Amino acid sequence: MKEIDRNNKMTLSDIAYSYIKRAILSLEFKPGSLLVEEELSELLSISRTPIRTALQKLSHEGLVIFGSKSTRVKELSPKSFLEIFDLREALEHLAIRDATIKRKPEDLVKLRALYEEQKWLLNKDKIAGRSFLDIDSEFHFTIAESSYNSLLVKYMTDINQSFIRYLYYTDFQYRTTNVINEHGLILEAIEKQDIETAQKIMEEHLKGVKDSIMIALIQNMSEPLI
Repeated sequence: MKEIDRNNKMTLSDIAYSYIKRAILSLEFKPGSLLVEEELSELLSISRTPIRTALQKLSHEGLVIFGSKSTRVKELSPKSFLEIFDLREALEHLAIRDATIKRKPEDLVKLRALYEEQKWLLNKDKIAGRSFLDIDSEFHFTIAESSYNSLLVKYMTDINQSFIRYLYYTDFQYRTTNVINEHGLILEAIEKQDIETAQKIMEEHLKGVKDSIMIALIQNMSEPLI
């Protein structure tokens, strides 16, 4: 049985939704795996009705395929990834442009701390994969926050929920040194308010991310790109 903090104002469906979504995004619930209401009910000590409500909500967000007889975690696919990536890329370009202009001293301090923490992880004997990727996501999100565009931050948050499953799916180890170097160059350009360089390095950085994820998807899946 999963321990749940019920001493809050969340409804039972909110609790179920939060747990299932976190498990999907972290790949604890694998793409394509069957989500059985009875099993989730037993795991969370919650009746089936709020479990079903949570699954319906996750279906609307595109994370599960909800049916009357069965519900499955949505598969990862090259086609879906490219759609998500195109949106993420457009938002990243806007974020880096505005952040380079509008960033404040405290934003630079936070970005520098994240960069140094990720660099520290790189120097360990064995990289803590999820920690490295989580810091990576936080670095990009901090750039978005430094744009001081609240709508941009909202859209980045929304798209990242779908994007992060693909990021976790990828064997990123061979790119860690490149990632650190690229983050360092991006940070330097933001500090200098050099928009042209910041956008160029971000474009190269995103291409590397895209290529590594596509390689992982193509190697493990048979679905065509179109």
